[in-house]
Amino acid sequence: MNLNGTLVHQTYSMGVGVEMYKRPGLSSFISRMSKQYELVIFSMGESGTVQEVCEALDPNMQMIQGRFGRENTVMKNGKYVKDLSYINRPVKDIIYIDFSDECIDFHKDNAIILKKFEGQEDDRDLIDLIPFLDRKSLTILYHFRILLTLYLYRFGQA
Repeated sequence: MNLNGTLVHQTYSMGVGVEMYKRPGLSSFISRMSKQYELVIFSMGESGTVQEVCEALDPNMQMIQGRFGRENTVMKNGKYVKDLSYINRPVKDIIYIDFSDECIDFHKDNAIILKKFEGQEDDRDLIDLIPFLDRKSLTILYHFRILLTLYLYRFGQA
């Protein structure tokens, strides 16, 4: 999963510092999905920042299994790209959640693209995604591509 713009939104204000806003439903999403999936954060931020945010989201370090930052990306045509093979799992078994597919050139078929989160309190994307991912966990992985196509079609992304 991507971090900034997908799971959280961060702002910086003089005199206040960095403020982090969690996407609505994030705590429930992480808690429920960690029981069915191995959760990994793959961010374009520096690894130290990724670690800090993950510690805030999962202070007991029991739900988020992996934390990757920009140091784990590769350069392609002058831009950083997330290579899901760095996760060291069969790529066909990986579901990646982000607000853009620009940084995953190698594995676009694995992506679920949500609207970019910029602190909106009425956002429901993660909440609405839970039933889909719950259903996916009960099916044979082979059918994931069909379910993903139907989901994207339903929400006008196909």
